[in-house]
Amino acid sequence: MITSMMQKLFGKKSQRDFKRLQPLLEEVKRARAPFAALDDDALRAKTEEFRRRHADGESLDDLLPEAYGLVWEACRRLAERRTAGRSGTAPWPGT
Repeated sequence: MITSMMQKLFGKKSQRDFKRLQPLLEEVKRARAPFAALDDDALRAKTEEFRRRHADGESLDDLLPEAYGLVWEACRRLAERRTAGRSGTAPWPGT
């Protein structure tokens, strides 16, 4: 009874967490956009740039949206790849 009333008043924990993280997700989406124009080598170089920026004192919290955006773009590219084999081309395993 009390739990039900609390959930109606404050929402479920998962809903509160989602609402709290929504601005971060929007930052990640905005940070991801420029990475689409980079080639694979430039994406790899970004990782080294993030390491250098962190070593220079930038916090991981500040790097998080860009780093997640980079991972998002790398995963998108990997999911769209095709592999060549004896029987022709096939989607990358797991896609």
